[in-house]
Amino acid sequence: MTRKCLLITSALLLLTGCWNNQEIDNEALVHGVGMNKSGDEFIFNVEIIKPGTHFGQSPSEEQGAGEHIILDIESDSLLNGARELIRKAKRRLYFGHTRVWIIGEKMAKENSLRTLDVIRRDQMNRINSYVFITKNDPHEILNTPTLYENLSAIEVVSALEQTKFISEYTPIKLYELFRLAEGPLKNAYVPMIKVTEDAGQMITELDGTAVIKNEKMVGRLTPDESMGLTWLLNQVEGGSITVGLDRNEKVALEITKSKTKIEPHLNGENLNVGVTVNIEGTLGDNITPHDPTEHWFKEIEEKISNKVEHDIRSTLNKLQDDLKTDITGIGIKTYRKYPKEWQNIHSQWNEVFSNASISLNVNVNFDHQGLIQKSIKNREKKPNNVPFPFIK
Repeated sequence: MTRKCLLITSALLLLTGCWNNQEIDNEALVHGVGMNKSGDEFIFNVEIIKPGTHFGQSPSEEQGAGEHIILDIESDSLLNGARELIRKAKRRLYFGHTRVWIIGEKMAKENSLRTLDVIRRDQMNRINSYVFITKNDPHEILNTPTLYENLSAIEVVSALEQTKFISEYTPIKLYELFRLAEGPLKNAYVPMIKVTEDAGQMITELDGTAVIKNEKMVGRLTPDESMGLTWLLNQVEGGSITVGLDRNEKVALEITKSKTKIEPHLNGENLNVGVTVNIEGTLGDNITPHDPTEHWFKEIEEKISNKVEHDIRSTLNKLQDDLKTDITGIGIKTYRKYPKEWQNIHSQWNEVFSNASISLNVNVNFDHQGLIQKSIKNREKKPNNVPFPFIK
């Protein structure tokens, strides 16, 4: 027994615990970071959660629970900025809980990725945080009043994670951004966010997609063009598509399943691409007097197909003609299918993409018509002089 106790005691002496642990009371937990340029200097904003419970208080006596603090500083690098902010925060900044990085448009147009290098180099930072670009001051985004969450950074992330229900935006995390920017294409995309007024209050709202080429923002896709990009990236998980039969009649498809297939054919520098999109869904809205029939469904499926094709074509026109930048799945598919040929064209891939001939084929299928079969119609009134109610 004595020998067993001696072995246990010896083993306990070898356990050193966490040698680099930090007391949470001595750190400022950063949940959101904003960055922009001002001349040759960088402007950094951090959103810090303000502890609300003080020692000796009951929950009902808490002061400032859920409040946040926004601190700003100018510096020549992100690392120096974090160090210098200690003077304002009175604590060391901890970035292990950071959920969003918001980059100002001015900085995004001037090699923003190089500034972000320290994020993946420092073990304290998390590279599964989301990234945004904004035309507004990032400070303004972080300081916008929230609707549901206590922190602006948390609410922005919550909104982005709900985009699968509208499929108009493609969320991207830091590690995905680095992977795209350093991949075969050297291009990437980042969702944009802005501050807007709604019902007398300021709120944040997603605002299209920034296009990144050679580490710089070169343009922007509108929300409709962003939807086309989502189709091309095969990342549509839900949402709805509404089409009109005339000015007052509308029908909506609620997407339940979608699949985009890209088939590139490369001959030297000549590229031909076939894009096939298969969509399945249920009848979400039928704001028409027509009862669903097989012929009627075929008509609606064709209209929805034309709309999706129009959205994708608009996106391709912007990327091919205006921005000359491939952020679609076409480049990756070509790289994987033609690895040897890629070595000869990768340096001028954006030009090859811009001159590519791309055909679209969109197939739409209603797999369910909902819980009712008929539409709401204006029923004919029965004559009031019929003495027998069972007579129609």
